Amino acid sequence: VADEDARYVAVSMEFDTASLRPTYRLMWGAVGASNALSIARTLGFDGAVVNEAQVIARTLMDAQENRSERAAATAASLVR
Repeated sequence: VADEDARYVAVSMEFDTASLRPTYRLMWGAVGASNALSIARTLGFDGAVVNEAQVIARTLMDAQENRSERAAATAASLVR
């Protein structure tokens, strides 16, 4: 939303992956990453399950990026 509307700004909470705890430090202008899979691995979840989840997450993110690129190209073609 922050990319599209100046009334919003991206903010994320810094997270210490070594201690698995938030630092409670706000990172203004930064989009935060989910640490769920790192935490799951550290907590002893089955490595094969975590690895498969990472593959699925990457696939979904790539698909979203491709959709965004196609949408931008379509929008650009409409204003030419």
